[in-house]
Amino acid sequence: MELKTINNKKKFTAVKINLILISIFLTILCISYTISSYEISNKSVLINDSVQNSKDVRFAFYVNDELVESISNDKNYVFDSSKSSCNNGASITYNSNNSYSINNLTKSGTKCNIYLNTPSFATDSWDTIKECANKSDHCGYNVGDTKTVRIASHINDCEDFVDGSCVSKTIEEKDEIVRIVNLSTPEVCNNSDFSQTGCGMVIEFVNPTENRKFDGTCQYDNDFGDYLGTGNGWNSDTRDYILSTFYNALPSDLRSVLLPTKVVYSAQSSVNSYDNDKLFIYAPGEVSSETDGNDYSHDKVRLLDYYVDNHDNSSAYWLRSSPYAYISGLENDEFCAEYYYSSSLGYDNSCAVSGLKVAFRVG
Repeated sequence: MELKTINNKKKFTAVKINLILISIFLTILCISYTISSYEISNKSVLINDSVQNSKDVRFAFYVNDELVESISNDKNYVFDSSKSSCNNGASITYNSNNSYSINNLTKSGTKCNIYLNTPSFATDSWDTIKECANKSDHCGYNVGDTKTVRIASHINDCEDFVDGSCVSKTIEEKDEIVRIVNLSTPEVCNNSDFSQTGCGMVIEFVNPTENRKFDGTCQYDNDFGDYLGTGNGWNSDTRDYILSTFYNALPSDLRSVLLPTKVVYSAQSSVNSYDNDKLFIYAPGEVSSETDGNDYSHDKVRLLDYYVDNHDNSSAYWLRSSPYAYISGLENDEFCAEYYYSSSLGYDNSCAVSGLKVAFRVG
């Protein structure tokens, strides 16, 4: 009887040892699983259109191509769809609400590699920049950030104006620097008659990319002794040139993210607008805090973020407003165009030649 008790105790001890071993094995398994899986901190995963526990899928996160154990919520990341993938034929998409969707998952145990990049305006694709333009924090981009853009070879049909005739010039392929000049969208941007050229993400070419005569219609004036154009502001063949020839010289990936924009401008004493221009040049009030009472559209534009604290010291370039102003030697203001040079506004005959400094919005 005593021997049986001893045997029972031995059996109980053996069972207990086995349970301990199983517990240790499961603990090791969980530790191993935890090591091979990565937390999605404050992010959710949508698997086959339903939210499920992340244990159904093992995630490996790569930031700038380096494997990481966790994702910081204090940093901005951009999802790289070209590299991210799952085995078993499942695919990954990123949702705008900081979650990931795993599509066509057929069974659990799938491993998904999610590639993320730290945003950088200088190196991000234009698709990524568009995505960041629509985020409240703009992915951490700052006003003043720059990027290089390749402009294709094209023909400027009026690079100079000599003896009443345009002189064309082939603009060779070249790299130009663009810069973020605005990120804010103040309340005034909601006004229906306000120019959207100073709202949201605005990007400019840092320097004038080429020269051009502002106006296409130039008649010789005997009294003035020179050719005179018209004071129609942005309603000129310079606009046509920028929206066609210059537009087509831009990279296709940049063209695909340009945002159609309401462009308000003055033509002497009238205020007019175009509603869907993807490229534009500046109004006086967007680059200069100098009060220009001759620009009748001055209360329809705003000083861009960058130019609140900075002056533009690039070479002279045209502005899109034709001011209601008098030029010495002219009997009226119908032939004027406005330009910006060395931090100051100026007026000139619209048949003159000056630089083209183009800007655009992304979104």
